[in-house]
Amino acid sequence: MEVSRVGARNESHSAGGSYWGILRSPLAEATVDDLDRYPWPDVGDPGFYAGLREDAQVLSENSDYAIEANGGFYSFWELGFALSGFEKLLLDLVLDEEFAIALMEKLLEIKLKGTKLFLNAIGKFINVYRVGDDPATQNGMLMPPKTYRKILVSVQVV
Repeated sequence: MEVSRVGARNESHSAGGSYWGILRSPLAEATVDDLDRYPWPDVGDPGFYAGLREDAQVLSENSDYAIEANGGFYSFWELGFALSGFEKLLLDLVLDEEFAIALMEKLLEIKLKGTKLFLNAIGKFINVYRVGDDPATQNGMLMPPKTYRKILVSVQVV
């Protein structure tokens, strides 16, 4: 079991491939007001990325390969459902849009601050900075395009 930086409890699985399954979503019962009380990671803490610069420099100077990094907060949708639960977040898109938007905005706040500090620490030692999200299946979107544009694109394009 692993506890992610945002407090979700995950378990590794290997049946049919390697993936992480979410065991516990800490915001499964949360409201908009609870988001301000949640113990979010302090990405501004100087110790948050301790040792990362040195590790990135060693990799950069001793590798023939491109160095890719993501800063740990590369998605909105995936982090959102890890925190609140997949079913809850899907329902919130329709039944509690205020919560879904507030959660995405909180993740944006953390991502902007963390990304700046992360890239200040290791930016000159990496070749690729990866961002991404996965709000779809092999057969189509998990939500209507209008909902995607209103709730996710609004934070993804910043």
